[in-house]
Amino acid sequence: MTFKWNFAPGSELLLVWKNAIYNQNDDVNIGFWNNFTDMIDAPQINSLSLKILYYIDYLSL
Repeated sequence: MTFKWNFAPGSELLLVWKNAIYNQNDDVNIGFWNNFTDMIDAPQINSLSLKILYYIDYLSL
């Protein structure tokens, strides 16, 4: 999920949330419900990042 805010000309603030599901199991399940429950039980990694880009006009300094 991404939130982007342009707060000044050429400047922006980005807030990004990511949810990753990773399972290192080599077993292949044919059934839908087995795969679904394996996905729900797998460990999740949440990450949150913030990026601020500010434009400085050096001609106006």
